[in-house]
Amino acid sequence: EFEDKFPNCAKTVKTVFTNMKTIVTSIFDNIKTIIVTVIKVIIALFTGDFSSIKDIVKKAMDKIKSNISTVWNAIKQIFSTVWNAIKSLVTTVITNIVNTIKTKFNTAKSNVTTILNNIKSTFTTIWDNIKTTATTIISNIVNTVKDKFNSVKTTAISIWNGIKTGITNAINATKTSVTN
Repeated sequence: EFEDKFPNCAKTVKTVFTNMKTIVTSIFDNIKTIIVTVIKVIIALFTGDFSSIKDIVKKAMDKIKSNISTVWNAIKQIFSTVWNAIKSLVTTVITNIVNTIKTKFNTAKSNVTTILNNIKSTFTTIWDNIKTTATTIISNIVNTVKDKFNSVKTTAISIWNGIKTGITNAINATKTSVTN
């Protein structure tokens, strides 16, 4: 279950323990090599085989060098693994924080945009209603004034036509009286 929830952490711990095992094994191999070499040198001294002492010591030194190299590589691997785990953890945390902040800002931006659009829509509706009301009032005033002027015009034309008819009738009557 731990490995499922924290796969990188479990992998890091396994790598560290594997490398620790390599280090301990190499150290014990070196101790064993030193002890075996000392015993072989003592045996060679007692048996008088001085020429093999050089070969025994050289082989032991080569084995120790190899084990030291293995230990050093294991130590480097431990630090590299731990460093990469720390780096991965920090990167993940920072990425999550940045993504959370981005999400919060985008949500806030969306909310502000919605509020501003609602305010704009409200003022647009109010302005359109004011325009419609003003246009209706002005149209009614213009139509009323037109109707009154048309009424006055119609009355003036009727009066004028009545005067004209009266004058025409008077002239025609005078003309008829004079000619008869």
